[in-house]
Amino acid sequence: MAFFDISGEFKNPILQVKSHKKTTQVSYSNAAAQDYVITNSNSITVTSGTTLLVFANYHWWIQENASTTNSFHGRQYIQYEIGGNGTWNDARGVGTATFENSNQSSYHLQNRGELTALNAIYTHGQSTGTSITFRIVHRSVQPDAVDFLVFQRNSNESNITIMEVGA
Repeated sequence: MAFFDISGEFKNPILQVKSHKKTTQVSYSNAAAQDYVITNSNSITVTSGTTLLVFANYHWWIQENASTTNSFHGRQYIQYEIGGNGTWNDARGVGTATFENSNQSSYHLQNRGELTALNAIYTHGQSTGTSITFRIVHRSVQPDAVDFLVFQRNSNESNITIMEVGA
């Protein structure tokens, strides 16, 4: 689907926009390697034949005081659920680490904080009236648990914006 014409003008109408913001800090001690759901969007009720543009960002902070040579890495996703059926699929998946700290020799992580931006283009193929919800997933795959993993630390925002674009 081409969103711009040859002159660079946007040619597809934006039919609706839904956005969701979260600022509540969520903390995990001894955070194990697993998926952490950061936030879910508000559901968007789609029209047949449209495409969804999803823009998201989230704040995460990690602290690890162990003086080991372990590395820390993980993946970040945008997933969707159709009609509240409980099945989540990747709208923006990744095959390898999207963040990584490689600790060498006697150096160790201490702490790291980031505001990560994610986006996806999702051509849904659903009938008019179907609702779709998106979520941000942070997957930690470090070899050991870390001391602290915090999302929206100090009220930093996490956001999801969905724009439905007509054909």
